[in-house]
Amino acid sequence: MFYNELIDKCEWAHHGAHSYLLIQKNAIKSVTRALGNYYLDNVPNPNNGLKWTVIRNPMDRMISGLAFDIKLNPKIHETYIIDNLQNSLYGLMSPVFRSDIHKENHTYLQSNYLINNPIDFYVDINDLNTFLKCNFDYDASGNIDEDGSREYKGKAKELIHRFGQQRMEDLLAFDTHIYNKIKTSGNIWKWQHGKVFL
Repeated sequence: MFYNELIDKCEWAHHGAHSYLLIQKNAIKSVTRALGNYYLDNVPNPNNGLKWTVIRNPMDRMISGLAFDIKLNPKIHETYIIDNLQNSLYGLMSPVFRSDIHKENHTYLQSNYLINNPIDFYVDINDLNTFLKCNFDYDASGNIDEDGSREYKGKAKELIHRFGQQRMEDLLAFDTHIYNKIKTSGNIWKWQHGKVFL
């Protein structure tokens, strides 16, 4: 999915009186399994219910997304990946790096999903299993690394190191700023909030 397509076509999963914004590499599978019956749309909130999404530490998300893309495209030369890392953050990754099945860019900046989308509350990925148990009686602990990309995370970290760890942190600085602001806001779900959907 290219930059302008993503801005225009963010996907929302609608379930009952709430809508969930899908963000690549932010536990989409776990959430949609917990939702059970839902439908996808590009409209944020047709029923005026709560709108929510899952957020993740930007560097962790970058490593996870890059590992997944390396798994999908194992024959891509490492130099090519390093040369295209910066572009991948902005939705400009060459189509060569995309598989025929997975068209999404898994390293696209999280902030681009969040900006201009109305979100009532956020769930940090580290609190997601507790949130899903509390609100949907669903245990997502078995879904960790279900896509099989964990073995590629070492390679992803190595490529980021070769690209430049500080350079990557600088490129993720805006995302990290937004993530930290959300984490300290009144809009982040905490276990003390308990059940949101009655």
